[in-house]
Amino acid sequence: RSSLAIHQQRRISVGERKMIPLKSFWSKLVTPSKDTDGPVKTQSNVDYNYDGNSQSSKRNGRDVKYITSEGTWTVDTWCLVVLVVLSAAVRLFRLGYPPAVVFDEFHFGKFVNWYCRGEYLFDIHPPLGKLVLWGIGKFLGYLAAPQTVFHYDKISQEYEHTLFLALRLAAVSFGTMIVPMCYLASRELGFSVWSSLISATFMMLDNNLIIESRLILVDSQLIFWCVCSIYCAAVLWKSRYEKDDYRTRLFWLVATACTAGLALSVKWTALAFPMVIVLESFFGLFFNDSFLEVWECALACCIGIGLYMFFFKVHFWALPHSGDGDGFMDVSFQKRLIGNSQHDASLSKRWFIHDFIELNGRMYVANKNITKRHPWDSRWFQWIVNWRGVLYYSEKAIETDELDEQGNTIKKTELVYLLGNPAVVWISGLCVLGFVLWLLFLIRYREKYASNTWIHQRFRIGIFLLFGWASNLAPYILVDRSSFLYHYLPGLFFGELLVSFMVDLLPYKWRPVVSCFVISVAVAAFLYWCPWIYAWPLTAQQHDQRRWMRRWD
Repeated sequence: RSSLAIHQQRRISVGERKMIPLKSFWSKLVTPSKDTDGPVKTQSNVDYNYDGNSQSSKRNGRDVKYITSEGTWTVDTWCLVVLVVLSAAVRLFRLGYPPAVVFDEFHFGKFVNWYCRGEYLFDIHPPLGKLVLWGIGKFLGYLAAPQTVFHYDKISQEYEHTLFLALRLAAVSFGTMIVPMCYLASRELGFSVWSSLISATFMMLDNNLIIESRLILVDSQLIFWCVCSIYCAAVLWKSRYEKDDYRTRLFWLVATACTAGLALSVKWTALAFPMVIVLESFFGLFFNDSFLEVWECALACCIGIGLYMFFFKVHFWALPHSGDGDGFMDVSFQKRLIGNSQHDASLSKRWFIHDFIELNGRMYVANKNITKRHPWDSRWFQWIVNWRGVLYYSEKAIETDELDEQGNTIKKTELVYLLGNPAVVWISGLCVLGFVLWLLFLIRYREKYASNTWIHQRFRIGIFLLFGWASNLAPYILVDRSSFLYHYLPGLFFGELLVSFMVDLLPYKWRPVVSCFVISVAVAAFLYWCPWIYAWPLTAQQHDQRRWMRRWD
């Protein structure tokens, strides 16, 4: 209010107005103000206690405490606990259904089997996600006995006696922790409790992410590390304002590098996250008064790249035997595989750098060559409006004991249909569009808002989130390859943060009302479409009622 009042006092008459050069105005948007003491110190940075009265806060350039000096939990702590419990419940419910191979479980289940047998495999993705599935599955007893071996011969094949739940639990564990990490990231970016609950709830109730977090897949790992990297980066970027001691700052520097490296080690689709973090850390466009030192950026890059290379080292170590992936590598590599027809025991194993470069090259070529259209693929502009889903699993219609009005036996079908929560996707898309329009409006009337520091600070955050959203879509815009709805998950995270950002632009008294309404809509949409998550039997008519768009077939 004070900044707005000052602006009103300094307002000049229409006849005296002078146009502010666009370049000068833009530099104000992306250059932190000299009279601020933190990267995003705004009206939203005022925490509110239980009775709604404002109290001073130190978030964003401040210490984050989850236990008060009296030993009681803070609002943030309670929110985190509730989010973890609800997130786990949503992902664990009917985890054993369907008790059959679902979509890409056909591939990743085989990968785990090959790791268990030490047989060399090839995949278009880096190895970390598969290594984690193998490690957690082995810890929980997967393939502990010969009679439990399952070969994943086809989609919809029943699991019978295999411990497939051990592998699904690996995905659930990461999927559950995505939600509290999203809340923490939102808070570190300066959003209020109410708006942070929106983004966390969206992550918790998004059908797309829930399905990917319940199956033998690696996308829950991917999103978890992506969200962690933004959280760690947000803490790192504000540490300069706090003038933290060297060890604390170094810890968050290493944590940011590690989480970004871990995300990239699961799938290359995470590339936009380390890219966004590196650009912000090097140039200090949106948050920093003074960007990171060159040596800090260099150290972080070395840590991230080193970690990425390390998991390939583990990959080669874990697969010493000849296997299904032999043919993707050159002859010199095949000669070092035990059991290969060209095996040469005299060859040294010290070929890591050569093998690392060759394998990444083969992965790049394989990714580039995925140009053949798939029956369930979709394009980037369709993801924004939830235009096209993916049929992951379909059980033939089964007869029930129920009878219809004509006395005929009612038949029901179980489906797992990958679709974004319509409320989450559409509200996120509208907020992205709303921010773009607001940004254009601000540029158009820049002379009116040239001295409004509050708007400059807020829009730096919004531009950062918009840049993150667009960066995740850019590869699919520029490269023509077969892609699916789940490829939108990293970009959707920034879209969900933009929802929180837009809500925080509202007057404080409106935030709880709007937040509760938005969360209620997301919950209602989740409850209506959740049968497609949990393979809940529905009649043909009930399935058709949920197909709101023509391509939800």
